[in-house]
Parts: sequence; C-alpha cells; structure tokens
Amino acid sequence: MPDRQASCTQACPVGSTAYERKVRKRTLVIYGSFGLRGLNRHVEDWESVDVVEIDALLPEGSKAARALELAPSCHDRAARINTRTRQLLNTFLTDLVPPPEGLELSRRFRAACLSIDAWRIISPYLLNLEIARRLAATPRWSRIIVSPGAGVSPQAWRQLAEQLDVPLIQLPSEPEQPPLHWKLLRKWQAWRVRKTQAGSPNATQPACLPEALPESPWLSADPRLARVLAGSDWHQLPALSLPPEAEQESLRANYERWWAAWWAKSRENAAVTPPLEDDARILDAVGRHFCQQVYPSLAMALAKARDRLAPLCPSGLLSSAMWGKKELMYVLAANERGIRTGLVTLDDPVDPELSLRADFAFCDDARHRELALLRGTVPEQVHMIQSPRMPHFSSEHRRTLAPNRRGRIILADTFFSGTWIAALPLVGLWAARQVIQAARRLPGHDFFIKPHPIRERAGEKFAWTGFHHLHFWHRQQGVKAMAPPPNLHVLHPEQRLSELLEECDLLLNIESYGSFEAYALNVPVIHLVRPCHVFSSLGTLVELGADQYAATVDDLVRLIEANLHDQAHISRQTKAQQDFLRSLFSKDSPSLAASASAAFGSSAQVS
Repeated sequence: MPDRQASCTQACPVGSTAYERKVRKRTLVIYGSFGLRGLNRHVEDWESVDVVEIDALLPEGSKAARALELAPSCHDRAARINTRTRQLLNTFLTDLVPPPEGLELSRRFRAACLSIDAWRIISPYLLNLEIARRLAATPRWSRIIVSPGAGVSPQAWRQLAEQLDVPLIQLPSEPEQPPLHWKLLRKWQAWRVRKTQAGSPNATQPACLPEALPESPWLSADPRLARVLAGSDWHQLPALSLPPEAEQESLRANYERWWAAWWAKSRENAAVTPPLEDDARILDAVGRHFCQQVYPSLAMALAKARDRLAPLCPSGLLSSAMWGKKELMYVLAANERGIRTGLVTLDDPVDPELSLRADFAFCDDARHRELALLRGTVPEQVHMIQSPRMPHFSSEHRRTLAPNRRGRIILADTFFSGTWIAALPLVGLWAARQVIQAARRLPGHDFFIKPHPIRERAGEKFAWTGFHHLHFWHRQQGVKAMAPPPNLHVLHPEQRLSELLEECDLLLNIESYGSFEAYALNVPVIHLVRPCHVFSSLGTLVELGADQYAATVDDLVRLIEANLHDQAHISRQTKAQQDFLRSLFSKDSPSLAASASAAFGSSAQVS
C-alpha cells in the first residue's frame, strides 16, 4: 500500500491567510466505522472529499480521493510511538506540585497504578497525530469531519483543525445496533461454544493455595499464580476487593483538585509551539482518567494491603507483573516494610522505569528477560523460569495433503488496542482482503477468519479501541462488502484458536500469540505482517528462517501451495518454527516455585 504523501513531513504554520481559506474547497474525512451513516448527512459531494481510512474501508468503486494510505505495519513507526509514549508517561509521573497531606501520590504509588489504559489513551492519539502532521503539509481543506471508530483520536484532529484554522465537525457515535436476528444468533453461538468448552476434557477448575498465616514463609498476592505455585509451600493472600463508588467520592474530589493544579503548572512550563507539535496535551486526558477512576480505589486498596500484611512476616511475596492491577498494592506495601518482592511475567513485562520496582524479576521467556534488562532491572535480579504459557510441543510431522483433500487455512485476526502500534486499526480488514483474493484463486481449499475474542467496549477516551460485539458486527460487514467467495468463512469470536489448530493445515498470522501455538503443533505459519524483530529475542525467528512473510497476494498464493504440497518445504518450516520456540522458552529453567523460594530464602527480611 503506497504512501502517497511520504515526502510531506513539515507541518504548516499556525493560522491561514484569507487567500488560503478561499481556495480551500475540499473536505477531509476521518473515516471511522461508528459514524458512517452521519457522514452522508454532512457530505453532499463525495468527489470533493479526501478520506483517511482508520478502521473502515471506502466502498469499492467510491470516487472519493484517499488523502493518505499507510502500510498496515511498520515496526519502526511502532517503536517510535512507543518511545514517545514512554517519554510522556515519565513526564506524567513527575512531581510538579506537592500533594495535599494524607493523599497517596508518591511516584512509586502512581507508577504502581499505571495500567495499560495509559497506552490506550496516548498511543492512538500519537498515531493519529503523526498522520495529521503529514496532512498539514498540504492545507487544502475547508473543514474536517471526524467519524468515530476503533483507533480514531478526535484530539489529534482538533489540533489539526486548530493549526489550519478550519472548523471541525465531530460526529457522535451512532446508536446503531446490529439486527435483532444477528444478536440472537450471536447469543446462541456464544452459549453453544461455552457449553461445549465446559464439557471438554481440557476444561480445568481454578486452582487455589492455602490461606496466608503468620508463619507462612512465602506469599502470593495474585490468584493467577495459584496454578503455577500449586503443590509447593506457597500461601495465598486474601483478594483485595475494590471499595464501592460512594466511598471513593471524597478522595476523587481531592485527586481531581490536585490534578488541576498539576496540569496548570505543566502548562506554565510548556514551550509555545504550533498545535500539532504539542503532543503533551494528551496528558490531561490521562490525568483525569487516573484521578477519577484509578487513584481513589487503589489508594484504599493499598491501605487494606498494609493492614493485612501487618501480622505477617514472610521472607518473600510474589505477584504477576500485569500493570495497574490491584494485587500490586500488596507488593507496594511489602516494599515499604522491607519484605522481599518479586514480579512474574505473564502478559506484561517487568518495567521498573514506569511500573513497580521489585527485588526480583521472574521471566518466563527470552523476550521478557530482554525487556526487564532493557528497562533497568539488574541482571542478578532476573531469573528465567519455566513458562506457564509455553505451548505443548507436538512431535507429529506435518505431511502434505492427501489427494483430493481440501486444505483448512485459518487467518488469526487481531484487534487494535493501542498498546503497541505495529498495526493500524485497519489491518484486520486489510488482511481479510488479501485472504479473500487468495481464496478466489484457490477454490479447492477452505479459508476461515478467526476473530479475536470479545473484549471490553471502549468509548472516546480510549479512541474506541477494543473488540466488542459492535466491532465484530462492523468487521463482518466489512468482509461481506468485499464479496468473499463461498470457500471463505468467518468464525465466532468465542471459538478457541488452540482447538481449531488441531484440524488446521496452515495458519495465516497478523500479530497473534496464536502463531506460537501453531509453531508448537507443527502447523506451518505464514505472516501477513512482517514479524517484529525490534527485540533480539524475536530476531531469532528471522535468523532461523521461520519468518515466512507474504508481502503480496501472489506471495501468499505461492506460499500457501508450498506449505500444503511441498514436503521438503513443510519439514524445513515446521522445524525452524519449533527451534525458534525452544530459543524463546527455556524448558531447562526451574519452576516458579523453586526459583522464587531459592531467591527469597527462608528468613524473613522485615524492617
């Protein structure tokens, strides 16, 4: 997908001359899927419209000119946006104004509260702002219309309108709902899948540890670690329940007053810059969110954690490293008393720069170890453990298809969360278009699109990111508009990819952890987005030659046929994939229970 404005990198000066305002006749439309009906009421002449597609594609044959086309993946852009996000969050954690007495606002507390929600506010904004800066080099619009959609950040476009001195129309998120029959069908599909999975022999009951006692040597603050620690001498701390909303009101008002003072001080210190260069504006949205929704409840949880730890004298305390979770308040309380603490990587990395600092980092794969060291963890504090997420390796060799058997090819779709911008919100539809074209050319095989599991439905604050039922409805409509052939099918979000892989001949991957599961099962994987090699631990994928990448539809068709019919190619590919997994996960490392017990020792360290 060529970038037609790659050379346009300089922003326009603030304001516009009367002549510039006169010659502008075009409308810039930010094309999001949640307000498309409203666009038709505001746009009469689509031939005078330039469109930035965010999470929806223009209808086939549309005469509207696309203002900007971006490739679906650019890891350099992702790294750049991630770096800037971290810089902004470091600014956010600074102590610009003294906190009111008795209000929990130390940097350590605020860092422990910092959840992935901060990325979901900032990252989509920075991505939109980057596009807006490039568009500002050709100021030909008399107005800007923003339609809401996954990944649309109105704040960025307001700043473009301010810089170009043109009006901006922000359309509301339409109350459109899928048809009743679709909603009823989805309820039945979800119920049927849950019932089948509940009766599956793979279904497991949640594990639990014995309750914490004064004599308990080692404590777990996180019930998600119970299965990994089961059968050892570890005990579980009581769950921290969050207080009712009514009990947080007075605290919330105090936090909001403090934030108003912090924000005013930061604006005093800010240099005068053109609107599109002032990306620190987004921090006001971050601060209001955390002061309203996070700090009051976690401050009360921290007080409760201190009380519960008071009669206990463990030699060590563990929690997962999942950012912003209430269990981290136990780690913070333990740190205050001098109790040794450790963080275990599950989904989030250990990050002492922006999250909570602990005495030890227990990393379950090579990438998490690399990140822990990169973010400032001392090497002696990092321990590799057997990963609870390591998929089960299959020794069965993948063979070519039997004569006359149709291949089963699955696309593992992704969703835009705004946490690591390696893919645009549009990437799912872009990948679907590639697969639909391949399916037309390979009618003898069956293609399936496996949507991401349903997540929360987010509003404007989080740039409508996430993947909820309405997102799925719009994704289905987008696929349907491409007129897929009869050998392409869209599956249900509730279906587990791990179970589908057992009867799958080939996986097409965007940016899904499911590729690792396929590697382990000896299922060949073709990447539609070039695999990330920002981290050396993931660069091994390239070094081993396991990174099959289809840059075009022709590449995709060629690789599909090779991975279904060429035995030598299949053998090389599946061996390289499993070799990569063995380099990522360490089977020879000790278990979490053994590694943490040895690191903490048996003598309590309490001040």
